[in-house]
Amino acid sequence: MRLVVGMSGSSGSIFGIRLLEVLKQAGTIETHLVVSKWARAALEYETQHTLDDVYRLATKVYDVGDLDAAISRRSFRTDGMIVAPCSGKSLSAITNARNDNLLSRAGTMHLNEGRKLVLVLREASQSLTHVRLMRDATSSGAIVIPPQDVEGTVQRALEQFSLATGLPARS
Repeated sequence: MRLVVGMSGSSGSIFGIRLLEVLKQAGTIETHLVVSKWARAALEYETQHTLDDVYRLATKVYDVGDLDAAISRRSFRTDGMIVAPCSGKSLSAITNARNDNLLSRAGTMHLNEGRKLVLVLREASQSLTHVRLMRDATSSGAIVIPPQDVEGTVQRALEQFSLATGLPARS
C-alpha cells in the first residue's frame, strides 16, 4: 500500500505524527510525506518532536515547494492521501484547486483522479465559509473527519483505507 500524508499548518501536529507512527509500525505501508511551512512551525511549538524525527517516520519526504514532485502526478499511483491536521487554508486550497504548494496540488490531484482523500480538519471554530468548503470537498469526493482524541482520530482515518491499526477499538 502507498499513502501520501500531508501535514498542514494548524494546531494538532500530533495527529499527523501519530498517524505516521502507526503506519510505520505496520511495516508494509509506503508513506510519502509533505509538510507545509506553517506545519513545521506548529510542530516545533506544540510537540517535543523535531522535523527530522517526523521525517524519519516516512518512507519518502517531499519539499512543499516542489510542485513537480512525484506525488503531484497522475502517473504516481497511490491508494490515497490523508491530510492531518488539515488547516482551513489547506481545505480551501485543495477544494478550490489553488495548487500553490505541493500539499494542495497533491490533494487536488487525488480528488481529480477519484482517489481517496481524507482531511482531518483541525479548525475548532468553523465559520459558514468552513462549512461550505467542507461541503464542497465532500461533494468532490473527500472524506472530512473532525478530530476527537488522537488515537480515535487516527484509527478513523485509517479505517477509510480498511487498515487494521492495532489501536483499541472505537466505541
